[in-house]
Amino acid sequence: MNAVCGQAAYDLRFDWGPSGAAAVAPGAAVVVVVDVLSFTTTLALAVERDIAVMPFPGRDAKELAAEHDATLAVGRSEAGPGKISLSPRSLLDPPAGVRRPDGGLRPAVEDLWGAGAVIDALAGGRSISPEAAAARTAYASVAGSVSDSLSSTGSGVELAAIGFGSDVAMAAEESVSRAVPVLRGGWFVDGGSGRAEPLV
Repeated sequence: MNAVCGQAAYDLRFDWGPSGAAAVAPGAAVVVVVDVLSFTTTLALAVERDIAVMPFPGRDAKELAAEHDATLAVGRSEAGPGKISLSPRSLLDPPAGVRRPDGGLRPAVEDLWGAGAVIDALAGGRSISPEAAAARTAYASVAGSVSDSLSSTGSGVELAAIGFGSDVAMAAEESVSRAVPVLRGGWFVDGGSGRAEPLV
């Protein structure tokens, strides 16, 4: 991606997907990944429960989980009783990314709102790129109605229709997590704790 797209002149930056993250991350003190209806919400719940999470998309994850004596998280639709998945609900009683059919990234408005909420919380006195300001404005437009707005999105309606409405409701909760997931040595852990039960 062109270096101009890196938004390096600003303290707070925003972009979509892995290539966007690669563009805006150089020189950043912190990089925040937002996937409201799957990874971010589930990750926050996991580290809050002293579960360390190794992000590893792909088919070799089963071997990696065995190597680290870790529990392998399965897809939401594959989860049954006692299995951990990307459904936040699966972590409450413990025992894949969003793509278009052609494999391209499907930006989701709920992730724009989530990123905007983070940017809004960090904004005080910091310079904000136009892209980050747009995300912040998008969040401000739903700040008083996050639950209703989230459940009305295409992703929210889709998840509710297949029985995961409680995941949507959990993802809409704001300022409830006591943990801050931080990537250390390839594992997401609570910023203030060490590694506990491993999950791949």
